[in-house]
Amino acid sequence: NDRKIQEEISSLNEQKITIESQKPDQSSEELNMQLGESEQNFQRILLNGKAIAHIKEKAIDLLGKMDIKTYEGFQKKFVKYFIHMSGNSFSRVEMEHDIPKKLIKGDGSELTYNLLSFGTIDTFSLALRLTMAEYFLRNKSGFLILDDPLVDMDLGRQALAAEQIKEFAKHKQVIFLTCHPQTAKMLNGKCIKMDL
Repeated sequence: NDRKIQEEISSLNEQKITIESQKPDQSSEELNMQLGESEQNFQRILLNGKAIAHIKEKAIDLLGKMDIKTYEGFQKKFVKYFIHMSGNSFSRVEMEHDIPKKLIKGDGSELTYNLLSFGTIDTFSLALRLTMAEYFLRNKSGFLILDDPLVDMDLGRQALAAEQIKEFAKHKQVIFLTCHPQTAKMLNGKCIKMDL
């Protein structure tokens, strides 16, 4: 009987040594603190996930309700601005995914953006800026700043572009920066001269 008890004690001591060698480096207090931090992190991540899921759900709902032709007015305004400022050198603008793809001249020849002259690129860019400003500032107060966009245009296009800028300025403030007195004169606005 004593022998059996001794064997059992010895076996229990071995188990104790094995268990003690496997115990964690942290105390139970430290483990409880880690558990609390982990639970807080989990709750924070869960809340973020729920917020993202809600936003995604709302975005999908809004996209479903949006009119397929949301940018149709945008396209028409761009084409109107561009054709007018180009002096009717172009008769149409072919759009692809709400972005101008080809510019078609009166004789039917087509040009892509990379084939345009510097002056036509500036005309294109100004038409796009005016259209975007009109689109994003509709029903809002705001202004448009332009930094000498007429520089590379020929005199005819400069005059046409100045007309469009003045027309835009009837509804929204335009701040036009230029080094060219003739451009300032063409725009016929309030001129503030700065000497640097």
